[in-house]
Amino acid sequence: MEQTPLKREASPNIQEALSQAEQEHWLERPNAPVALRLASFVLDLIFIYLFIHGEHRLLQTLSIYSATADHATFLLNPFFLGFLDIFLRTSFLFFYLIFSVSHFGGTVGKLLLGLRVVDSESGKKLSLTRSTSRLLFGLSTNLLSASVAMSRPDGRTLHDLLSRTHVKKVRGRT
Repeated sequence: MEQTPLKREASPNIQEALSQAEQEHWLERPNAPVALRLASFVLDLIFIYLFIHGEHRLLQTLSIYSATADHATFLLNPFFLGFLDIFLRTSFLFFYLIFSVSHFGGTVGKLLLGLRVVDSESGKKLSLTRSTSRLLFGLSTNLLSASVAMSRPDGRTLHDLLSRTHVKKVRGRT
């Protein structure tokens, strides 16, 4: 008789329990101070500038090269390079500001400083839709949002209140 090896799969109950414990952990963490959130915003601006400026310079160099080349191809066409520039910037901003918040729990600036964006009721990561709405609320209420954060004891901004999210401090001293 042949014996089939037993497959050990993680029990859904264990995975659910771990997920629940993680969510409770995020809810118990203190809210991030406004100064730390501003520092992560500055880091994010630096990363965004470095990518967009570097990508633009690369495409600009390719455009200059295509103007001086004897045999220009479609890929070096200035119209195509302009379209590619817009596409790459938009894709990068989507990935950096929306996808990274929903998939990793924050942008690079937030994660480097030990911050995480979570749903204020469940402690879960945000969906793409919630992450997008949070960004849109943040862009539309930028200055008002900062003044609300400074006046609230929990440091939540207006876009956090509108999108029902918290930015939690997950590393360092509490």
